[in-house]
Amino acid sequence: MSRPTFLSAITKISRAWDNIHTWLSHAGLSIDFNKTEFMFFHPSQYQPSCLGLPPTSILLSLGPATTHRISVTQSLRYLGVFFTPKLNWTLHVRTMSNQVRSLI
Repeated sequence: MSRPTFLSAITKISRAWDNIHTWLSHAGLSIDFNKTEFMFFHPSQYQPSCLGLPPTSILLSLGPATTHRISVTQSLRYLGVFFTPKLNWTLHVRTMSNQVRSLI
């Protein structure tokens, strides 16, 4: 999701989550919050005065009186690739090169 500020992105995420949660409930499915992470991608040199400060967590509704807080991470692994908010490859290359070294 692309939005001009972190706050507007959170608003859009919350609306999308309501639809996802409803669909999962109707399908008899649920989400494993232990495996759930959020990351905000942004330009390498973003200005907090324009985008705001990145949040440390997002609160998702699970019904009228229940919520769950999801942490916003600074790195995540998806399908073996390590991502960071600035979308540079430093973490991925460093991690993968360390794994290769440990095999030698």
